[in-house]
Amino acid sequence: MIGRAIALGLAIAALVRSSAAAPRCGAAPPADARWFYLGVPGEGRSAVAAQRALRAVLAAFDDVLPREPACLKVEILDDGGLTDRYRRLGRRRPDAAIVGFHNPKLGADGTVFVVPQPGQGLDVVIVHEVLHALSHRFSQEAGRRRLSHLVEGATELLTRSLAAASLGVAKDAFKTGYGPYVRFYDALLSRLGDGGLALLGACYLTRGYDAFEREVDERLGVSLRDAGRALEADDLPRALQRISVRAEPAGASAATPGAGGE
Repeated sequence: MIGRAIALGLAIAALVRSSAAAPRCGAAPPADARWFYLGVPGEGRSAVAAQRALRAVLAAFDDVLPREPACLKVEILDDGGLTDRYRRLGRRRPDAAIVGFHNPKLGADGTVFVVPQPGQGLDVVIVHEVLHALSHRFSQEAGRRRLSHLVEGATELLTRSLAAASLGVAKDAFKTGYGPYVRFYDALLSRLGDGGLALLGACYLTRGYDAFEREVDERLGVSLRDAGRALEADDLPRALQRISVRAEPAGASAATPGAGGE
């Protein structure tokens, strides 16, 4: 009798937990679905990775998140399925091998697509794509200026910071193609000093790229947009130079003070 009572109590507790989370996110996925809500990952092989990813995001940014990440949909695909889905949504092949993506056309509370890869933790991939899904304002404002590398660099740097803090993955363990963009942000945040990372996180998630550009330009006397254009051309040395030298005011004369003229 006692055993049955305990079992019934555990079943009721599980039902309360699931009913508290699921209604916020809409209808539950079908039994054969490949996707799940990030905050309700079920019990599949990907559940632990999803739980770790969500905890890492909440631990770092819970006070500045623009929306509830638990209700993002996560769909696990194989390599071929991921590329096919990317082409169907983006109408082109990815420029390089990918392990995940998020398409803004799916909406702020849409779906992130990921594929497990040997040697790359699924939790880290989920964190990277969830951050993309939560940064629409930053991405859209930078996108209007065609500064996609600044977006990827910010996303990767924040992913690596979260992975080091919450997932036990050292920053130098990452072997992605975003290394130059991360080095740019490392230099930029070094120049910004204390509070630089917090500023980037707040602007990335809520205030937007325009606010970040204004803050950087005012604090450092540089042109982040010019640096971003150099980074877009994959010219890291020039991009670093642009954030190391104060920008001349618009219309400034090249003449030295007191040289010639009346």
